[in-house]
Amino acid sequence: MDGSGFKMILNWEDGIAWPNALGIDYFSRRVFFADAHLDYMDSVDYNGGNRVTILKGVDRVPHVFALSIFGDRVYYADWNLKVSFFPSSCFALKIHFV
Repeated sequence: MDGSGFKMILNWEDGIAWPNALGIDYFSRRVFFADAHLDYMDSVDYNGGNRVTILKGVDRVPHVFALSIFGDRVYYADWNLKVSFFPSSCFALKIHFV
């Protein structure tokens, strides 16, 4: 945890401008993240490969600031939509990996 084993898996060349939400699914071994400037939510494996777009577009993810994974669902809160980060009022997406 001291940063000595640091490995960059994505950077700005991969189309990331303002990443500000991050979630890790230890069971599927994937990292989920959202970009509040480019308006998308993606997922990659631990090596940065097998990238999948979960949501895209300013009407669907205008400014995600928090996300969490529980089971096969991604819950997220959005700053512009003023969504509270409580399970009863969060958006939920069912995710499937092949």
